[in-house]
Amino acid sequence: MSIELSFSASKLQNMDVFSKSDPMLVMYTKKGGKLEEISRTEVILNSLEPSWITKATMSYQFEIVQPLM
Repeated sequence: MSIELSFSASKLQNMDVFSKSDPMLVMYTKKGGKLEEISRTEVILNSLEPSWITKATMSYQFEIVQPLM
């Protein structure tokens, strides 16, 4: 089964000095003890409340534990 994931965040801590942070999201899964990148969003400039346009589509089996990081 394929699922599509959308991402947003709120109340992020500002990590920049002269402007707001430029967040992005990277999603990993663990396979065979190693992390494998599944998806990466675009960078949202100067935002502590980002809502990313990029969506992640992945295969998912609900009967099996599949940790995402």
